[in-house]
Amino acid sequence: MLYTVPQYVDIIKDSYGLTRTLGVIEPCCDASGRFVLAVGNSSVVFKIKHKGKPCVLKCYTRPKRNTRRIYGERCLHNELFVAQSGGGSGAWVDVVLTEWVEGRTLKEAVLSAAGDAEALTRLSAAFDRFAVRMLSEEWAHGDIKPENIIVDSRGEMHAIDFDAVFLPCFTGESSEETGTAAYQHPTRSEGVFNKHIDDYPLALISTALGAMSAEPELSRLCSDNDVLLLDAREIYNGKSDVYQNIVDMLRSRCLAARYRIAKLLASRTAHLYSLGELLGYAQFEARRQQESTYPEPFCRNGLWGYACGGETVVPPLYDDAYGFCDGEAVVVLDGMEYRINACGSPMFDLTDSLKIPPPNRRKSADLIIMPK
Repeated sequence: MLYTVPQYVDIIKDSYGLTRTLGVIEPCCDASGRFVLAVGNSSVVFKIKHKGKPCVLKCYTRPKRNTRRIYGERCLHNELFVAQSGGGSGAWVDVVLTEWVEGRTLKEAVLSAAGDAEALTRLSAAFDRFAVRMLSEEWAHGDIKPENIIVDSRGEMHAIDFDAVFLPCFTGESSEETGTAAYQHPTRSEGVFNKHIDDYPLALISTALGAMSAEPELSRLCSDNDVLLLDAREIYNGKSDVYQNIVDMLRSRCLAARYRIAKLLASRTAHLYSLGELLGYAQFEARRQQESTYPEPFCRNGLWGYACGGETVVPPLYDDAYGFCDGEAVVVLDGMEYRINACGSPMFDLTDSLKIPPPNRRKSADLIIMPK
């Protein structure tokens, strides 16, 4: 049976006798006295107070197969009585009661930070931490997008709305939902349902935020766009000029980790095998500190980085790398040469032209070959 948003609004207005365990529902209202709610494709979500605490009450407009398996005890079975239109009989329906996460959506946070390099850099770093945590789990959210990510007062990020989640117990089953098309890999279907379904949207949002932190003016494009700069469908079909411009910009600035993550978006499959490692490198790239001794180049899996005392100083992200001389070394990224300092940061002059070393440069004689 299908239910409408107005039916649920009427229940929230006057819930006496229409709940099993919640009692009279106390809705939260905004400054204008209107209910705090959000409407999705298959549900309406209300902010309510329960036992003195703000909570989310999720009411479904159409049946969901796996709600109880996903939410466990947070799914209240046959909790609300919804009358049929015109009165008469009705039915008791399941709802989901979860903790309210205070904050703004990631999209709102980006719009608020538009043009602010420091704020955008903080958002980018926080998202990469969030993405690494998500990838470490044995489950996947299934509908990662800026509207489903809350940024709290400390700047940390939290996922909400788990209706499309993959859990290990769902292995071999098909999914009820395939997520928002603009953020999902275009090959995803009901049959593609595993722990890697978040790979692509995490890489896409990380690339968009990384690009905006490097070039803050890009963030102003988000106010006139339904997506966060990038649309997965346009990238897949080779029709995204914004994507190509971002790739070129990341390469020209020698932001190697961000460049490698962006290139993953051209993958023809949804599983991005090296994403977790690259996200870690992106965090590393952002917080490098000057080393007192010069690292030596090493090669792993065909890419070059730098190590010192057996510890990686610059991750293996470059196509070629040369030894340090006077505190500088040359690296090659996609056919272009750059000078970097001992912590891996690219070095440009005041006109942003590259400082190319003399032609007699060569790799360090003490070449290190790091194990896989």
